[in-house]
Amino acid sequence: MRVWPLAAIAVLGGLALGMVLTAGPNPDAVPTSDEVAGRMMSPFCPGLTLDECPSDQASRLRAEVDEMVRRGDTNAEIDRWIVDNFGEVALARPGGSLAWVAPPLMVLAGLATVLVFLKRRSGPGPGADPAPETPELSPQDESLFEADFKNFRRGSE
Repeated sequence: MRVWPLAAIAVLGGLALGMVLTAGPNPDAVPTSDEVAGRMMSPFCPGLTLDECPSDQASRLRAEVDEMVRRGDTNAEIDRWIVDNFGEVALARPGGSLAWVAPPLMVLAGLATVLVFLKRRSGPGPGADPAPETPELSPQDESLFEADFKNFRRGSE
């Protein structure tokens, strides 16, 4: 079974998904408060989105976002406000296209590694040359082998 076409489809699908996700939300749409809180990194809890941050400051910021949503501010307006007040890093999205390209490429490299390992482990495929036969020892080599083996056994007792 050929896995390469499936791996290529998976990588291309990952790249397409990454490109869709980097586009972000519709800039002209009015979001819900939960959508904004889920895509904004909390300036008060490093590594957490505003939605996940339990601090009092985060609660006040969520209330401010709620007010913007009630006013009918669009995604573009809210994102501009976030960037103006907290910087580009506050938008919970990767900074460049490499962040979306690297994971599918890593998956492809991992699949390639597994396939190479499995191919080597299973031995030669159909139509490959049979394994060479072990050559017969000459009588002289046979006697040398026997002598070495006897010496080895004596040394290990």
